[in-house]
Amino acid sequence: MEAINCPYGFLVYTTKLDAAVTAGDLTFKGLKDRAQVFVDGVLQGTSYRVNSAPPVTITAKVGSILTILLENMGRINFSHGMDDEVKGIAAITLGGKNISNSWSTQCLPFSATEIDAATFTPASAPASTSGYPTLYKATFTVPAGSAPSDTFLKMDGWTKGIAWINGFNLGRYWQPVGPQQTLYVPAPRLTTGVNTLVVLELGNASSDLSTLFVEQPVLQKPPKNDVCDPTIGAKAGANVRVVSESPKTAHQQQWIMNGDGTIALKSSANPSLCFTIANGCPHPSSGCASVETCAATKGQVFDLKPDPSQAGSHRLVQRSNSQCVDIYSHDNFDGSPIDMWECYGPGESNQRWKYDAVMGHISTEEGGETSVPLVLTVCTAPPSLSTVHALL
Repeated sequence: MEAINCPYGFLVYTTKLDAAVTAGDLTFKGLKDRAQVFVDGVLQGTSYRVNSAPPVTITAKVGSILTILLENMGRINFSHGMDDEVKGIAAITLGGKNISNSWSTQCLPFSATEIDAATFTPASAPASTSGYPTLYKATFTVPAGSAPSDTFLKMDGWTKGIAWINGFNLGRYWQPVGPQQTLYVPAPRLTTGVNTLVVLELGNASSDLSTLFVEQPVLQKPPKNDVCDPTIGAKAGANVRVVSESPKTAHQQQWIMNGDGTIALKSSANPSLCFTIANGCPHPSSGCASVETCAATKGQVFDLKPDPSQAGSHRLVQRSNSQCVDIYSHDNFDGSPIDMWECYGPGESNQRWKYDAVMGHISTEEGGETSVPLVLTVCTAPPSLSTVHALL
């Protein structure tokens, strides 16, 4: 990025493929920092240097447009990592071969001037879940006679991006990673009358295109408000979270790992209910695991694979996309949400699982608040999202 005078923001790489490819691995050397890969405008996957920059599998036809959106996530400012902290991608290979096509690049610093000049078209909820980077704009009013005060922007239901108030960059949000869940909005950046909020969402926006202003910062994870009710039987659509192992909830904690990769709730029958991950995992902070009627769909087929970094430990890997079943941001309380994330290398404790075929428990190695193991459990309290204003 520095070579083309693009010191911050994003860099777009674009090329036209001169050969068809089926399930080919796009590999990055010297990735700094995060790359989203698109073929003809469709998201193929993401690679991030913190996760050892895994390859992204793509399928394309002759003449397809390959686009890579590179995000500068900030520079290392200590130790030997400072010596070579230039941003960009050193080399890109597809199927083990260098892509010889010519590349075009475009710097996207998203300065205040660029944000102000952007054009918008009316949008309506629910938002698209295509994962395509999108700018959203909304206005809100501070009533006449009221002095603006400090507040905090809470991005419930959004994924990852940047927010601006009246052209002022509030910073990045990354709700599934956190732990911070709010962005500080200084009172001097607000005006009496109409104010403008612009959001660059890199993944999936809130389904109702809503955000929330709150009086206090939220610096940790969602509250512990999703506890399983042992008196209610499991039903299709019920959430799955991690909860302390208990005889009272045994019928909601015992699973059968079938040969076809499905994971069925032992107590369910006619129809059987299977552990399911929602397509795209749109709201990781609220959890995206549930039980649904067993049908061996993409979201229901998993493999228990040994974790090479920890003897005796395993990862629960979704067969369709090779992502790992993950406890949201290392949460460790009863009701912690389950999401999907890129498999870390080496494996993290919130992605390591053990299956006890006798008891039927699938337990996490993420340490809980007590010595009682946390196990996959069918819960009954649905997550909720607050709405204050719509981004239209």
